[in-house]
Amino acid sequence: MENAKAAGKTKASGKHLPQQAKISAFKKHSGSMHEVISRLQESEMYVLLPDDIKERIDGLLKAIDKDSKPKEAKAPKAGKKAKGKGAGEAQGVNAQETASEGAAEPEDALQGALV
Repeated sequence: MENAKAAGKTKASGKHLPQQAKISAFKKHSGSMHEVISRLQESEMYVLLPDDIKERIDGLLKAIDKDSKPKEAKAPKAGKKAKGKGAGEAQGVNAQETASEGAAEPEDALQGALV
C-alpha cells in the first residue's frame, strides 16, 4: 500500500507490489544484462569463477537461447476443422498464446537465478 500512496493512489493493485517493480526492472534491463553476461562468459577471467556460478550462468544462457528461438506452429489434426470465423484467425490466437507463454519463461529463469 505504501507504493500506491507514494504514487498518489488510494487503492493498491498488482503493479504496486515490490516484486512487480523488480520484475519490471529485469524486463527493462534484460537485454543489456544478457550482453554483459555473454561477454563475461567469453572472458578469460570466466575460468576463475566458482563452478556453481559458471553452471548457473551457462544454464541461464542456454535457456535464453532455447526460449528465444521461434516455436513451430502445430499442424491441426486431420479430420478436425478449426472453430471460429476462419482457420487463419484460429492460428493467430495460437501464435499469440505461444508468444505470451514463452515470454514468462525467461522471467522465471531470471527470478530463479536470483534466489
